[in-house]
Amino acid sequence: MNGRRTRVVYICQHLDVGGAEELIAAYMRRLPERGFEVGTICLTRAGRIAREIEASGARFWLLPGEPGPRDPLAFLRLVRLLRALRPDVVHTFLLVAGLYGRLAALLAGVPVIVATEANVYARKAPRHIWLERLLGPFTWRVVASSKAVQRFASRQTWVPIEKMPVLYNAIDFEALAGGPSRAEARVRLGLGADELVVGCIGRLTEQKGYPVLLDAFALVAPRFPEARLVVVGDGPDEPRLRQQVAALNLGERVRLLGVRRDLATIFAALDVFALASRWEGLPLAALEAMGYGLPVVTTAVGGSVEAIESGESGLLVPPGDAAAFAAALARLLGDPELRQRLGQEARARSRARFGLEVHLERLARLYCDGLAGSPGDPSPGVPLMATGR
Repeated sequence: MNGRRTRVVYICQHLDVGGAEELIAAYMRRLPERGFEVGTICLTRAGRIAREIEASGARFWLLPGEPGPRDPLAFLRLVRLLRALRPDVVHTFLLVAGLYGRLAALLAGVPVIVATEANVYARKAPRHIWLERLLGPFTWRVVASSKAVQRFASRQTWVPIEKMPVLYNAIDFEALAGGPSRAEARVRLGLGADELVVGCIGRLTEQKGYPVLLDAFALVAPRFPEARLVVVGDGPDEPRLRQQVAALNLGERVRLLGVRRDLATIFAALDVFALASRWEGLPLAALEAMGYGLPVVTTAVGGSVEAIESGESGLLVPPGDAAAFAAALARLLGDPELRQRLGQEARARSRARFGLEVHLERLARLYCDGLAGSPGDPSPGVPLMATGR
């Protein structure tokens, strides 16, 4: 590289609150200390995490529009920007950026192109699947966020397993340190000291299964009158969920808090973390809750099965089954010793397996192997993470 630092540019559709966006923000904070020059290109719109990246002084570009057939000029602007930046590596996240970002990087002559497949997209449009199949041979590696994602995406996109290493989502646990005490957190959130608080963090969308979570909470609420449910996040399903809360007569027992960035406060206030997702790659919020030491109830979908051993480091239930979810919630709410045991085991396992340092080390190796032209991958099906997940 003629003595200069390796230049990596990330491309994403937007940088609002979400798992992939949190990872990009962590890369922007931490990869420079490993010798990389990093920047992020945001398509369509910015969002909260984009503002945080900009405020940090990191390199950031917003390209309004939506690259694709409906907005070819936006695609051309992306190609021109990449040609001007001359990155050594382009790494794309999520669907739109993964398709048009990779195509733009190819046209701009970027040496190494990497994409992250973060979810199980069973409803992906056929045209997008075919475009991914065409881009696969020109992509150095497609990184899967879990083994479940790897298996599904490899079949869907025809990218061979040996070109789709697993690099599990990772958490910057240091960012969760130094939060308030439980008592202070509850005061900040307007929660009572003696209440049993179940919490969930995630976009208010179909994927996260909130109707099932609300139905499950309604089933346990009569048995535990001190129980409360707090939901952190926003999204298009908010009006419908508020209607469901009213229809279930849950009233003030369920609070939709909107987007919050003070996650240490949220976790400190909770007794149980719950996530009723219909499908997942590997939910970052659940990993954060585990690392904080909370017992987790979630559905046995995607990478959650790889992260949690049911009965040992959390509880897994079938997706879409409100009665099973309610039974798991009741089991935890009624047994403080079980909550403590599962929370302690979740913290130990999550911090050992999902810490950011090893993730960054493997990611940096992936980039360097690509630039060196090295095969550089583990054997098929073996995660890049040394400890597995």
